Amino acid sequence: MSIILRTLKISIFKNATAKKFILIGIGEIFLVMFGILLALEVDNWKENRKGISIERMTLKGIYDDLHQNRNKIQYIIKNDSMRIVGNQKLIALLKDPLSDYHQDYDTLLGKILRYDAFFCQRTSYESLDNSGAVIKNNPLRAQITYLFDYILKELEQQGNRSKELLIMLSEPVITRHLETGQNRDSRFPNDFKALKHDREFMNHLTAATAQQRLFVEYFKMSLKEIDWVIAAIEKELSFEKM
Repeated sequence: MSIILRTLKISIFKNATAKKFILIGIGEIFLVMFGILLALEVDNWKENRKGISIERMTLKGIYDDLHQNRNKIQYIIKNDSMRIVGNQKLIALLKDPLSDYHQDYDTLLGKILRYDAFFCQRTSYESLDNSGAVIKNNPLRAQITYLFDYILKELEQQGNRSKELLIMLSEPVITRHLETGQNRDSRFPNDFKALKHDREFMNHLTAATAQQRLFVEYFKMSLKEIDWVIAAIEKELSFEKM
């Protein structure tokens, strides 16, 4: 059998036409294989490009969300800081035995029980799982996750709850000697002398002011965390600072 195969092989290669067809067939096989490999490589390249595009769009969305959250926090810090200054003026007024009440204080009294709630913008972050986006930079992904799932979530839930509780506990005492002014943002004392001697009112006002300082400090710390992540995303996407 082996002799027959060897004889057939020799006869084929001695035949120029048969040899030519064999070489052409082998070439066609290599071309088909090359075409398949090239198509697979193109598909992989397209998938990688698609993944990179989705990743960049998601990071850009998170970047924009963080800027919105940053603006909200700065707004709250500004308002809370103004309330702290106003409360300090009221405390000084009430502590001064020679002080008289003036209508200018109506607005300050009206703002004692006002507060700004923080609601986190997190649409792009929540779309991470749904969009199929993968942030390949693991340290950056960890930073983003920590910021949204801990820092901003705590600020939104615990921060708002603490402010609500503070207002709820203080309102009965704060409003005891106050009447609503011309609008809901103003109040005036129905008995300024009694108000000055109300130690419970002073204690609640002082505690509320101290608590607002803590809120401001925590919001400022959160701003630093946001700025770090914004800078990391800018570096990842090679953004120019906006």
